[in-house]
Amino acid sequence: MKGNEPDVATELLSIPKEWPQAEALFRAQLVAPLLDPLSEPEERTAWRRWVTTRPHTLPNGQTRRVSERTLRRWVAQARAVGYEGLKAAVRRDRGRLRKLRPEWIERAVALKREEPRRSVPHILRMLQAEFGDGVQVNPGTLWRHLAREGLGGRAPLPKAGLRRWESRGVGEIWQADVKYGPHLPDPQNPRRVRQTYLVAFLDDYSRYICHGEFFFAEDVYALEVCFQKALLRCGKPARVYVDRGLIFQSRVFRTACAALGIRHISATAYRPEGKGKIERFFRTVDEELLLEWRHNPGNDLQSLNQLWWAWLEEVYHTRVHSETDQSPLVRFTQAQCPRLDPETVHDAFLWRASRRVDRTGRLRLEGNVYQTMPGLEGRQVEVRFHPLDLRRLRVYCEGRRCEDAVAVELLQRTSPRVDSSHLTQQGSAEPASPSHYLFQLLERHRQHKRRVLSPLQLAATEGGEDHV
Repeated sequence: MKGNEPDVATELLSIPKEWPQAEALFRAQLVAPLLDPLSEPEERTAWRRWVTTRPHTLPNGQTRRVSERTLRRWVAQARAVGYEGLKAAVRRDRGRLRKLRPEWIERAVALKREEPRRSVPHILRMLQAEFGDGVQVNPGTLWRHLAREGLGGRAPLPKAGLRRWESRGVGEIWQADVKYGPHLPDPQNPRRVRQTYLVAFLDDYSRYICHGEFFFAEDVYALEVCFQKALLRCGKPARVYVDRGLIFQSRVFRTACAALGIRHISATAYRPEGKGKIERFFRTVDEELLLEWRHNPGNDLQSLNQLWWAWLEEVYHTRVHSETDQSPLVRFTQAQCPRLDPETVHDAFLWRASRRVDRTGRLRLEGNVYQTMPGLEGRQVEVRFHPLDLRRLRVYCEGRRCEDAVAVELLQRTSPRVDSSHLTQQGSAEPASPSHYLFQLLERHRQHKRRVLSPLQLAATEGGEDHV
């Protein structure tokens, strides 16, 4: 089934000012569509017009407009250096008085109102002729002042309609979403049951599931684990298309996408039509896998995930799709996504926080106290850490990595923001009892895995059984 065209929201996502590198993440949102190799020229032109015709709210709460020149400069820096090139540089004239004379602005407004077709560079030349060569004003600055008076904007773009759509190749767009799964006994308290959640990433072109997994929590860490496995298993997509759920708009997910060069696209609120493919896939999960599970359910999360992968690889991935006339597996293997180094993926998903080192060279995080290297006393630093291992922190100061901070008072070994179910070894002393259909899929899946992974050739005996 072809879904509707992903609807790129015509607004920027808010970025809290306390996030590390918030300014860089804000700029990454603005330049991502222009760096996207899959964007059409018309899309880039429309996005550039949209960015430069309205004020934007910065992470620090200030409102500013982005000129065409500034936007081009950010794009050039991102192409040359990557995500690091979008960090705000310290101005050389920091602390000096920078003021635009009121009479210049008043005259520029009068000139624009007198003749709206006058361009900003032309108005600047008129000001220089009237007030002398001392009028050295950046065109973008003057444009922002004119825009505040309603003299710098352009007509808004018409709202785009919906149409049937699919990407042009493997790895162009991954859709991601979460659905409710069955209730299972809580491994920490078997007398109560807990809701499970299926997190899945689907390749838009092939309908192939890059990775999916059931969790006991719908949190950022579950999304992080699922996305990392999808990246290591299937390579790097050009875009990820998600809804506005809290986990998909989290700092960890959005920062990881920016650091890996993956464009993060969010659907417009209350308009899920663009995610029709993964919504239809979830309906298939309900109608096939979970239907059988309800008839004769297993008793732990591990059993559910084993049967999920058996159904996925033995049925869904190998079945011819009604729209593409190919199975998701065949269509996905027609091309390969760029492969990522595991260390790069690991570093991109480290959690980040800003902290100020005290006069004794120590900082606090999650109730723990850490000792930093000499020379960082009183300075603002960024710390990066894995939420399940708080013994050491990576420390960055002004973009430069310093020596790791070591815990001197370790009260929390893991972040309390991670659901405790992720810390529990999932499993059961008793075997699961799925339906015969799912059990047969599981056995067939295990046999196929043994054939693929075995370094020895399997030969068929006359009786039809395999032997080594």
